[in-house]
Amino acid sequence: MRYLLERCYEEQLEWAKAYSKAGAHVYAISEAFISPDLANPNIYRKFVRDIHKDYFSEVKKIGLVPICYFTGDINPIVEDVAEINLQALMVEESKKSFKLDVKKIREKIGDNVCIFGNLDTIYLLHDGTPDEVRFEVLNQLEGSENNFITCNGSPITIGTPEKNVKSLIDAAKTFITK
Repeated sequence: MRYLLERCYEEQLEWAKAYSKAGAHVYAISEAFISPDLANPNIYRKFVRDIHKDYFSEVKKIGLVPICYFTGDINPIVEDVAEINLQALMVEESKKSFKLDVKKIREKIGDNVCIFGNLDTIYLLHDGTPDEVRFEVLNQLEGSENNFITCNGSPITIGTPEKNVKSLIDAAKTFITK
């Protein structure tokens, strides 16, 4: 298993080099196969954590900002993720049976890693009100304090009210000018 994962990341590193050569500044990948809601966190620690640490270190050496999008419940491995040389962390919104609280993630991961917000795309951004969107954006921004990017946790769905997207953007701008 470890050998297969190492080969996969070696191949991904070739892509990162190509993107860097083409002028990219950032390289983002997703970790969707060994997230803690699919596999025991010890599987991540045993098979992936050290590979991630080496991989993201190499991405930095190439001159790219390494970003990883973790799907699923990252809570059981946040401390591990804090040690894998990431410069930015993206997490999906709370769903299924887990809650991904930006404030708690920030407390565990520290200030050196940029966190992308995880507004709920369906129940909040699509189905909520502009006031509810604004409240959650400001809540996340106040909890993150620094090194944070406001965004939703998965793609914006068709039919999302424009006024809700505008509320997300306006709330972020309001916070910045405080």
